[in-house]
Amino acid sequence: MESIGRDLKRERELRGISLEEIAESTKINIQLLKALEEDQFDVLPGKFFIRGIIREYAKYLGLEEESVLNKHHDMLQALDQNEKEDVKEAPPTFPLNIQNVIRITAFGAALIAVLVALFFIFRGEEARPPIQPPPSETTIQKRIITPNAQTEPVEETKKEVRELNLDIAFHQDTWIQVYADGEQIYEGIKLPGGKLQVVAHEELVIDVGNAGGLTYTLNNQRGKPFGPPGAVKKDIRITHGNLQEFIEDPGQKRNQTR
Repeated sequence: MESIGRDLKRERELRGISLEEIAESTKINIQLLKALEEDQFDVLPGKFFIRGIIREYAKYLGLEEESVLNKHHDMLQALDQNEKEDVKEAPPTFPLNIQNVIRITAFGAALIAVLVALFFIFRGEEARPPIQPPPSETTIQKRIITPNAQTEPVEETKKEVRELNLDIAFHQDTWIQVYADGEQIYEGIKLPGGKLQVVAHEELVIDVGNAGGLTYTLNNQRGKPFGPPGAVKKDIRITHGNLQEFIEDPGQKRNQTR
């Protein structure tokens, strides 16, 4: 089966279209387009990102987008099937005498385990302390009447609910993909002036095709830039443990503005 990258490249060259034209129109980094044509999927940041690039590429060439995506899906399934067939191995077989030794060894191990369990059961019965008689009514009354017996109120511990609130403002055309607690919240291209709000309890994961095309806040605190304009950043993970690593230092911001 011909690869999807070579197929798209052939269609592009037949139409006399350059990669620069596609990159300019779709706002997709030209290095990612080259990686797609060369089938270097390990360079691209995630399956959803790859599908998004293929969709935009096919759309620009005037191809049927779903047909191209289905062909890419069929190619991946064929590769997975070939890999499974390559790693299949025949189950190990043992001579009859070795099988008998294995059965005897397993039976002996099971017998020893049963004997050890019985030993500890009977030993526990012997070591069990005698049952004490219940306290008399007089003893109970003395305990109730004992002076200075103060009961402290039991304070219920309230579990603190923490959240990760992400607010993004876009200043340039930017492709972005956001996950909250393992669930995909958004995937697509945001235009200048666009906004995106995401709330997670434990973890945020972000892939972005234009790291410098946006600004953001985390829990109402200004965040550090993910990278320069045009840079591709993937698997940006934000948790409660590393939250401060993404928060911009107010003192550093004042120094930069002077």
